[in-house]
Amino acid sequence: MIHAAAKFCAFAAALMFLTAPAMAAACYEAPDSAPSFRASVDQADNIVLVKITSGQTPLFAKKHEVDFDFEVLQSLKGNYKVGDTFRLRALWVKQGGIKDRSEFKGHWDPAFWDRQITRLDSVYDCGQELAFDPNNTYLLFDPEKRGDRAPLAVTAEEIFQPEQDRWLSGVRQLIDDPTLEHARSKSGIEYLKSQRSVALAAVESCSDKLRPDAHYVAEVQTLSGAEITRDQLDPETLAEALKGCDGFTVVLGIFYGSDRETGLPIDVDRKPMQQYVLVKDGQVTFTDFTSEIGIQGPKTLPLEELVAGLLPVADQDAVED
Repeated sequence: MIHAAAKFCAFAAALMFLTAPAMAAACYEAPDSAPSFRASVDQADNIVLVKITSGQTPLFAKKHEVDFDFEVLQSLKGNYKVGDTFRLRALWVKQGGIKDRSEFKGHWDPAFWDRQITRLDSVYDCGQELAFDPNNTYLLFDPEKRGDRAPLAVTAEEIFQPEQDRWLSGVRQLIDDPTLEHARSKSGIEYLKSQRSVALAAVESCSDKLRPDAHYVAEVQTLSGAEITRDQLDPETLAEALKGCDGFTVVLGIFYGSDRETGLPIDVDRKPMQQYVLVKDGQVTFTDFTSEIGIQGPKTLPLEELVAGLLPVADQDAVED
């Protein structure tokens, strides 16, 4: 009996080793390394709107994992039909750390379109870690294709109110019109006005040979939204934008604030959500920002014209002084 029990314990230990997930490693990929939304739609064989019909905990699985059964509500692209069913193993949202949907705004947040956050966030392998709430509806790209996704591809998103969700309507637009490059478009000024905060930062003596924390920011001027201070500038993100700089340099930054639109899985760290572009020869090029929002009209504006479009007149005088 003891010999048999020892054999069983050894077998169980080996099985646990084989089925245990690799330790989660901190992962960060630049948002512009992700496939565009246009490319994601084009490359997907199947895009479906689904609901969860049931979920059960498998015998051997990672912590918090559940086998979910899905039913297709709408087939936007591919071979699935309404009423088709399939099963996926994923995290259960209420145990996996994803935030409550009460603050979710249906993918209207510019941070989503600027590739800063997704509703289901990246974790183990620089891709989305699937995590579902049994009470919700989801838009899935190639749901049964796992393991060969591009880094940071948006492949699964919660659709809280389908009739109002901007991601769902955007995907439909991209499917219906193969020539459409962007599902959303704004003028450069309107693009910046839609952000939580926009600010200028002046670097007195810039060199790409400096350490990330060695760039001395002489002044920060908030142009739109919540006030930005020098302490809120992320040294690593700023240093990346300053590559190739020389001497006095000005950058324009977008600051996305907290991650209220998303839910971070347990024990996942993220870089501050902000991005910068260099002001070159007194000009700002909107397309230098990483974004899925297309720019209508001029792609480049003189800095003075941009400031005039964002700041009240009284504040413009202060900047000129």
